[in-house]
Amino acid sequence: MSTDTPALFGLEIASTGVAVGAADSPLTSEPAAARIEGDAIVTGWAAYAAEAPAPVWQDFWEHLSRDPLPESRADRILARSILAYNHLGQTLAALGAELSRASFAAALAPSILDDDERTGLFLSMAKSHGLRLRGLIPLPLALAAGAPDLVPPEGPFSVLDLDAGQWTLYSMNREGGTVQTGTVTTTREGRLRVLRGHFFDALAARFLAETAFDVRHGADAEALFRLAVDRFLASDPGEGEYTLDLATRKARSITISRATAREIAADLPRRVIAALGLDDPREHMPVLLSHRAHFLPGLAEALAAGGHRAVTLLPAGAAVHGAARAAVAWPIAETIEATPEFRELSAPDAGAPDPPDDSPAPTAAEDEIPTHVVWRGLIHPLHHPALPVALPVRDGKLLRAQGIRVNGGDARALQPLKPGDRLETGDETFVLARMAPA
Repeated sequence: MSTDTPALFGLEIASTGVAVGAADSPLTSEPAAARIEGDAIVTGWAAYAAEAPAPVWQDFWEHLSRDPLPESRADRILARSILAYNHLGQTLAALGAELSRASFAAALAPSILDDDERTGLFLSMAKSHGLRLRGLIPLPLALAAGAPDLVPPEGPFSVLDLDAGQWTLYSMNREGGTVQTGTVTTTREGRLRVLRGHFFDALAARFLAETAFDVRHGADAEALFRLAVDRFLASDPGEGEYTLDLATRKARSITISRATAREIAADLPRRVIAALGLDDPREHMPVLLSHRAHFLPGLAEALAAGGHRAVTLLPAGAAVHGAARAAVAWPIAETIEATPEFRELSAPDAGAPDPPDDSPAPTAAEDEIPTHVVWRGLIHPLHHPALPVALPVRDGKLLRAQGIRVNGGDARALQPLKPGDRLETGDETFVLARMAPA
């Protein structure tokens, strides 16, 4: 293996695929696609290269679970988690790097991170592949962190992304160098199956006009053409051209330019913009468009045509870089990050003297005396002898609470924690998204 393996990789996991890269450059990206080829599971771009019709699954990250797929054979039970496991492993294998020499920071789509079972499945996969997982970060924050020069220096902005098969608009704010996520708006106008159906109909008609061959002539030809359309939608043709091949008894193909794709898209961008409220002239927040969103022909142009919003295209790999950048800057003391938003609680002063007897009566908030802190991956009772008087806390951030439950059970003294553990403090639920070094 190479001896120049980077010390830190960024991972981006979303419904559309997996991307992996070092802090300074993307290395590999594979779309979320998988099919069976003999006894093997083929994923990524290779899944679209079928010479014979075969079912291709594309929603295994979006609906990550152990439930068997209906297409499973009686002698081979398949689940979306199995497809995702193979997809992640094959993407990592393409790096050609010695994974044991590096740690990984993962940017996860909210559809994964907001669900305990899906987060647990991902953490199990990471461990099975030997990943030294440094921590997790929600995808919208990773997108913003990965392009700091494109994010407004202060104030509100939006990130438009394709996640969980639908268009998602994240309202965000940058204040004092910190980026926070606010409201989240989604629309089903842009669901992948809607886009696939729209482009399949339009491209099938164009294919017939240019080659005199109807792709609906037979089930095999139609299945192969659907794979070709899916590959087109998973790629970003930019301003160049894209060729759709159909190799049946006779090889046929058509070439599509970006202008042609915009023509085919017709009113789709406007429908997405209207459904998300991005056409409201009273709103002037800048919009950052993730690379998964601007593949829809005409979307960026339609957004810019309104004239009241600045539109910025985020480069591919922004979330990969964002995860790596965030991991480098993670403080020594743990930060407990709430789901789905990041929130931090101030650290208690473990060495502070007790208040005098004649001090004012505490308010309702002050009366909630914290009993536990989380430090160096362990839960400590506040006055436990193992807890130093002077905690190495950065910016006064450390979890404290009147009581902590871990993964549904009562916390034990000196209980070790790991990324992905679910902590409950009163009415709030937190996910431990990153760990401090011991």
